[in-house]
Order: sequence, then C-alpha cells, then structure tokens
Amino acid sequence: MISGPGFSSEPGTSVTTKSIVFSPGIKGRLPEAVRVVLSYCIGPRKVSTRIRSGFSGGMHFGDGALFSNLGESQQKQAFISWSTVGEKQRFFAVARIKNGSWVESCASGISGSTTSEGIPHFSADAKFPLRLDEIEEFGIGHRPVRTVIFERVVIPPLPTDGVAGVTVSGDVMNPSRIAWHDGLTIRDAVMAAGGVAPSVAPDKCKLLHEGMAFSLSGFTSFEQIQELNLQPGDQIIIFK
Repeated sequence: MISGPGFSSEPGTSVTTKSIVFSPGIKGRLPEAVRVVLSYCIGPRKVSTRIRSGFSGGMHFGDGALFSNLGESQQKQAFISWSTVGEKQRFFAVARIKNGSWVESCASGISGSTTSEGIPHFSADAKFPLRLDEIEEFGIGHRPVRTVIFERVVIPPLPTDGVAGVTVSGDVMNPSRIAWHDGLTIRDAVMAAGGVAPSVAPDKCKLLHEGMAFSLSGFTSFEQIQELNLQPGDQIIIFK
C-alpha cells in the first residue's frame, strides 16, 4: 500500500506518500505486478472545532473523531492528540496565540490499526513550537480523504539472462553491469568497469542499495573500501 496523511498548510491538493522501491536482483524474486492504493486530501483547511488550552475531558470533533489529550512535552512543545475511526476524513490542528495569530504545527504524527471488525482506527497528534501557556486555544478541522486504486501496477522485468548483477555507472572507463558473485566488493566492481577517472574525488561515489543511497565520503582510495561486499541489484555511481 502507498498512502499518506496528506496534510498541507495551503489550500489545494496535497499528497504525502510512503514509497515502495523495487530493486533489480536475482530473476524471479519480484511479482509481475502489485496493487497500489493512494490516499490523499484535497480542498482548503477550515477550523471547525476550537478547544481552550486548559481544557480537560472528552469531546467529539464529529465524523468519528474523539479528543484524546493536550499538554506539553519534555522539550517544552505544546501538543494535542486525537483518535479517529474510519478513513473518510483526515484531521489537522492549529494553535491560536495571545495576539490572535494562528500557528501551524511543527510536527505531526499518525499511526493506524484495524479493529477485529475490519474497521480502521487512527491515533494522531500535532506538536507546536510553543509552550502550552503561550497558546489561547487549539483549532481542529478536517478534509475529505480521496482514494485512488491502481489494481495492477506492472513491475519492470528483471534482466532476462537470469544472472544476478550490480551496475557501475558514471565517470568510470567502461560503465557496465557486472555479474555478481559472493564476496564481490565495491573495488572489484569498479575495477571490472575499468576503474575511475583520475580526477574523480572519493566523496563523489555513491552506493544505491535497496532503494537507499549511501555516500562513500571519507575514503581516500578504493583500497579502503575493498572489504565492503555488494549484494545483487546494488548500483555504484561515480561522478565528478
């Protein structure tokens, strides 16, 4: 699933997603296609409920949302939290300070689970760069959640030769795909691609592993990284 809270400080469309990265590797490891669900919020943000900073007790925001708590963290940041049932609305919080201005949250979080009846349940909070005594009231609002479902997203095919490999590209003498074997190191792969150009600095080398990029800065020569073993599907990028 690809989904996200979709919060935005401006009216209009916003999409926040968690991405799924598929890396090439040994043939046959990946499915031919996956089902992708994209959830997002659209439209202006309007405050519908106001809560005084000294409030305690229970309160329904409407549309399945229930006030949980407000207070101040150990870092002296005011926060407010709530829970919701269902996925039709996404809630947000702002804070009004004593001069009448509204302040956006500096951080927000959301976690979810599913009840035994299959109903999604979410807990959310918003933190502010203010102490609690600097806030007059919190404003709560919501926007509708839209969902788009892609029933079949085709994954690009793996190399047809069935041989696991790593890719070396950029400023090397012979950019190419190198056959992987157990114990293959970064130095082995770079040397197999003809080596790097003399003007290339070590901190301009990056390793892409399982969708994440790692800078190899701090190494003065490829001799120092010869013990770093590669895995099928890894990519090495050398650039000036």
